[in-house]
Amino acid sequence: MKKLLIIIFCITTFNLSANTSLETQFWNKYLKGNYKEASILARKISEDKNEYYMMATICHYQLNEYNAQSFTKKLYNARSSNIKLKKILEKKKEENKKNFRIYILMGITKKLMPSINIQNSKIYFTQSIKLNSKDPFGYNELSMALIAEKNYELSIKYAKKAISLKPDFPEPYNNLAYCYSKVKLKEKAISTLIECMEKCHKVPSNTFVSLMYLTCIEAVNTVAPHGNMYMLGVPVFRNRNVLHRLIKLRKIQPRNYLDLVDFFLSKAENKQFNISTKEMMVSKELIGYHAYVKATFYHLEGDKKNFHKEASILLKSDFKQYGKTLKIANIYMEMRDSKNALKFYLKALKGLDKLDSEYKMKLHSNIGGCYIRMKNIPKAIFHMNKALEVKQDDTITLVNMGILHFRNNQKQKAKIYFQKALHSTHNPRYRKLINNWMERIRQ
Repeated sequence: MKKLLIIIFCITTFNLSANTSLETQFWNKYLKGNYKEASILARKISEDKNEYYMMATICHYQLNEYNAQSFTKKLYNARSSNIKLKKILEKKKEENKKNFRIYILMGITKKLMPSINIQNSKIYFTQSIKLNSKDPFGYNELSMALIAEKNYELSIKYAKKAISLKPDFPEPYNNLAYCYSKVKLKEKAISTLIECMEKCHKVPSNTFVSLMYLTCIEAVNTVAPHGNMYMLGVPVFRNRNVLHRLIKLRKIQPRNYLDLVDFFLSKAENKQFNISTKEMMVSKELIGYHAYVKATFYHLEGDKKNFHKEASILLKSDFKQYGKTLKIANIYMEMRDSKNALKFYLKALKGLDKLDSEYKMKLHSNIGGCYIRMKNIPKAIFHMNKALEVKQDDTITLVNMGILHFRNNQKQKAKIYFQKALHSTHNPRYRKLINNWMERIRQ
């Protein structure tokens, strides 16, 4: 018994020292500005110490990794408490009073979690600038804080300072453009947003949203997905000079150009960038993304042959944006082409961020749906159960599980799933569908 206790004690001590080592590594990386490696370490630590989901969130925030930021913040909200986080932050601030990055971290924390009982974020950002007047993050954050106070003139000053220190930093351009629009300098706002796309390697989607509201009018467009004709209102550029400047992005910042085109395609606008996109040459790393965008054009045009051609190029590429790959899979499902849909769902699943529970559920549910259509019952059940592990009350998955068991002549199991599905939704269309299946069970 004594030996057993000694063994347990040794194992426990080892695990604690390992965790402490990871935390030390995280703080060393973060306080030196290595946010990428710090984010990876914070995610690992978070598995045992949930407060580090917020540290990961802040790293993703500073890296402009918007999707990853939302996943880790959601997990922090679900699993941790502000009281524990505050203790960690206050302790680290005492240990690193002369490091400006600890104040950046605390300021962003207060901004993202206003309920945490620490000082106002402006105080921390101001302190960070006092300690390091060459760091653009503090100026950018103060610029945003001043927008909230409607102090546009001072916000413009800080945004310009951040840009001068880091010309490829997208956020201050967006702050600057917003302020220009508020002080009636619309043309300067538009030019600033385009300059952001020209100089930054990656821009947030709100850049395109702002540009659309400042420059576009609504026009009627006709699209023909799956051969079905639709007339829709879409955003088009009033100023041809703005459009020509944006088209030039395909040579200056091709990734931003494709992001811009994809944004307008999501609004069903497939005319203004059509030829310039299809004819553009891209580097090897953008082949998959270019194929995705072209496939979307062909889908809206009802050109199934070229859609399949570009989708095939995407499938063979190392394209890692699983949300967009999922869209191509969904198009194949709408075409009732389960085999091709499955290929794209599996590709998306392979590149999935493990913290993205929403997409994990969707992918497993849709993969299960493919296997139902292909009559591969064991694999369908496996993936449906994987989806329900993530979200046990997902209506569509529960309905599909009910249908699957009904067709497998397991009516009692089918009934259980349909009852769960009925309790999971108030949608009248879904409830009618579920009740129809329940009626079939009773017959």
